[in-house]
Amino acid sequence: MKKLPIARIVVSILFVGMLLTPSIMRRRSSARAASAGAMLNRQAALARHGFYLEEVSHSASIDFVHQAPTLDPKLSAIMPEVASMGASVSIVDFDHDGWPDIYVTDSAEGSKNRLYRNMHDGTFKDVAGELGIADVNQPGTGVSMGAVWGDYDNDGYEDLFLIKWGRPELFHNDHGKGFTRVSEQAALPPWINANTALWFDYDGDGLLDLFVGGYYPEDVDLWHLKSTRMMPDSFEYAKNGGRKYLFHNLGNGRF
Repeated sequence: MKKLPIARIVVSILFVGMLLTPSIMRRRSSARAASAGAMLNRQAALARHGFYLEEVSHSASIDFVHQAPTLDPKLSAIMPEVASMGASVSIVDFDHDGWPDIYVTDSAEGSKNRLYRNMHDGTFKDVAGELGIADVNQPGTGVSMGAVWGDYDNDGYEDLFLIKWGRPELFHNDHGKGFTRVSEQAALPPWINANTALWFDYDGDGLLDLFVGGYYPEDVDLWHLKSTRMMPDSFEYAKNGGRKYLFHNLGNGRF
C-alpha cells in the first residue's frame, strides 16, 4: 500500500479546514449576536423595570423535573387534566442557618421528593434522602401534592406537613439534622385527597393549628376507582360543608 505524500495530507487538512471555517465563524457570530441580544434585553429590562431575571437552576445544581402520577385507567381520556397538579415548591430555612432552602414535591408512584440545601455559594445540594423526607410516594400511600412548613412544637425549627392524594404525613424537624415521621402520633386521618393546607394559630393559644383542604372525597382511591363520578355536585358539597379539615394543636404532639 502506497503512503500518501505529506504534502497531499497537509493540503487535504487545509482544504477541510477551509470548508469548516465558514460554519464555525457563523456559529461564533450567532453566539456573539445572541449574547449581545441578551445583554440588550437585560439593559432594557433594567431601564424599564429596575431589575431582570435570569434562569440559573442548572448552574445552581437544581435539576428537578416533576413527574405526574399514573392513576386508574378509567381516567385515561382526561389523565393530563386530572394528573396536572402536584408540582409544588416551598421555601424554608430548615436548618436555621439564615439561608433559604428549597423543597420540591414529585407525584409519580415511587418517585422521590427533594430538599435542596442552600450551600451559601449560589449552589444547592439535595439532602432529602439522608434527612428522611425523600421516599414518601410509595405505592399504596398516595403521592405528594404539596408541602407546608410550620413550627408546631415551638422549638425554633420548621416542621413539614406533606399534602397528598393519599396518606397525609407530618415530619418533625430534629433541629435541622433530620426529620422524624410522626403522622400516627399526631392522630392524622389515614387518607385525605388534599390539594392545599395552611398552618395558623386560629385560637391564639400560641400553638400552630393546621387547616387542610380536600379535593376528592376521602373514600376515593384514584388508583382503584369504582366509578369516575368522583366529584359531588355543588349542592351536595355546600350541604356537607365541603371537604376540609381543621386540626387543633393539643400541645402534646397530637391534633
